[in-house]
Amino acid sequence: MFISESILVDTLLGIATLLGLLYFYLTSTFNYWKKKGVPYVKPTIIFGNLKEQFFLQRHLFYVIQDIYNNFNGARFGGYFESRTPVLMICDPALVERILIKDFLYFQNRDFAVDVKQDPLSETLFGLKGRTWRNLRNKLTPTFTTGKLRGMVEQICNSGDDLMNEIEKSTEQKKPVDAKKLGIGFTIDVIASCAFGLQFKLDHT
Repeated sequence: MFISESILVDTLLGIATLLGLLYFYLTSTFNYWKKKGVPYVKPTIIFGNLKEQFFLQRHLFYVIQDIYNNFNGARFGGYFESRTPVLMICDPALVERILIKDFLYFQNRDFAVDVKQDPLSETLFGLKGRTWRNLRNKLTPTFTTGKLRGMVEQICNSGDDLMNEIEKSTEQKKPVDAKKLGIGFTIDVIASCAFGLQFKLDHT
């Protein structure tokens, strides 16, 4: 089978054009932070700044920590998740303003939530928009300053039980089942604050 020179050239030109368009698409957002004058970490094609996490070489926590350290005291900086620009807030004063005063504009979180598949994911941390607002309006009266102040003692009692169980395991030189204790502590706090019931944690 013979391929004429013109067909081969046209094929190579077509492939080169497609590769060029793909490269442009993957890197078209990489100057986003530069145009806005925001310090940023230089990304790599396809992975952005999360290459190590993508290949499971490092935990996402440490990758994000390195990105944070790269900003070296800046109030904020930018990085990329693949080709998506992401703003990282480093200044505690800005964090406080976003989470409190300007929270109305920053209410959504980057969590994938499928309520039909996982009904328990329908929480304030995962919901967005009007659905989030309606649930928040229902829960807000439960967490007033006065009511929270009344919960402190109950939470501290549950915390004391948790510490006692950890100390028992340490004295007996037994491993601590952190997951089991954490679940027990959470249930104890909820039961005592919401229903007035006090459970005893069991490390066995």
